[in-house]
Amino acid sequence: MSCKNCSSTLVHQSFYCNQCGAKIVSERITIKRIIEDAFQNYIGWDNKYFVTIKYLILRPGVLLREYYSGTRKKFLNPFAFLTICMAINLFVFNSFDEEYISVMNDFNESQINWYAETLGGPFADPEFKTEQLNKSTESSKFMLKYFNIMVILLLPIYTLIAFLVYRKPYNYAEHIVANCYIQGYSF
Repeated sequence: MSCKNCSSTLVHQSFYCNQCGAKIVSERITIKRIIEDAFQNYIGWDNKYFVTIKYLILRPGVLLREYYSGTRKKFLNPFAFLTICMAINLFVFNSFDEEYISVMNDFNESQINWYAETLGGPFADPEFKTEQLNKSTESSKFMLKYFNIMVILLLPIYTLIAFLVYRKPYNYAEHIVANCYIQGYSF
């Protein structure tokens, strides 16, 4: 028998291919098998996403040291991790976008009121206050709409800053990996 993925010869009664590591599947596709695979690959505890989250919570330094030293199969790719976390964040933000904008407007209004009491001047003008709150609402909507693009565009800038501040012993690419994990986790 040969592997259906890489065509290499299989050892009798193998569960995985010795060459490519693919699981040997000899049964037909059923609904039960699809559901089992989905739970095993996407929800199961052996999922790389959950392993990566666990390491980021309990031992973030270990994750980065192991990833830098070459242990990469155990963890989710940093860009895939960042992408999944951005997608979850966008889903939550867009599900509660009106509440988010309301909270931001309340915060900005309290800030402007504090400025009006403390500094006076243009902050005490009602037209200025209305104009600032409208600008705040528009900027919050912009952030919600283009959040993923802003994260991707700002990643190299954050990485450059980290590289310049914490230059040695890591190079720019290693700082990108660390920033992907840090930003993804912070979302």
